[in-house]
Amino acid sequence: MRDIGLHLRLTHTVTELAQRAAALKLPTFQCFFLHQDTHRFIKPSHDEINAFAQVRSQFKQLFVHSAYWTNLASIKSISLNVIRNELRLAKKFGFTHLILHPGSAKGAQDRTEGIDALVHRLNKLLKHEDDITLVLENTAHGKLAVGSDLDDFKLILQKLEHPEKVSFCIDTVHAHAFGYNIIDVNGQRQFFDKIRETIGFDRIALIHLNNTLAAAGSCIDRHSLLPEGVIDMDALQQFILNEHIAHVPVIMELPAAFSEVEKDHVDLVRAWHT
Repeated sequence: MRDIGLHLRLTHTVTELAQRAAALKLPTFQCFFLHQDTHRFIKPSHDEINAFAQVRSQFKQLFVHSAYWTNLASIKSISLNVIRNELRLAKKFGFTHLILHPGSAKGAQDRTEGIDALVHRLNKLLKHEDDITLVLENTAHGKLAVGSDLDDFKLILQKLEHPEKVSFCIDTVHAHAFGYNIIDVNGQRQFFDKIRETIGFDRIALIHLNNTLAAAGSCIDRHSLLPEGVIDMDALQQFILNEHIAHVPVIMELPAAFSEVEKDHVDLVRAWHT
């Protein structure tokens, strides 16, 4: 069975998140290491880390999402130490993947200069990193945003010293918001052709299955519940069942919802695979 999980909001401890995930019978989940209310990074005690270790075996891959405000593509980025802290926390808890938005080329003359800044910092991170897989996620914005255009990823791979250490996450809302057509059959075929040309399917580590009320090409990154968005449910089902990614884990990043709604979404997507 394909791994289908949720992004869970951290309001108490990571162990509490694991208990919620277990109650929903999730084989995987995603979270920030930022507390939902304080927006500060957690500082887990030894007892908390030991408590999580007792439930860690219930899950397969575990995904931590880097803070949204990290920006490795900025010319004057101060995010490198933040991400190093996230990596340290990921190792303490036994997470397997760190997901990054590539960032925006703030202070640069063009996006290519931002890509060079991003690659320089990724090379520093990857030089001695063998435990956690760094995952670059496609983004929703235009102009100086890196990673909305999948051609950016092709250039990044060409410039990295250790491209084999980097994987990718494809977010359906981000692709739609940037302007890729994932709503109809021909559009999806062209989008998967673009993935083949730029990333390669073997590098995709995760699918973010999301929906939105925003129009295609709006560059607005705002999620909705799956049935309420403008991307047709049949299109979303067809997308994630595409033969090239049918084995890749799926995470849904829902707007704040009750556990019953979360369970309904998980059950729905599981039913698509039966």
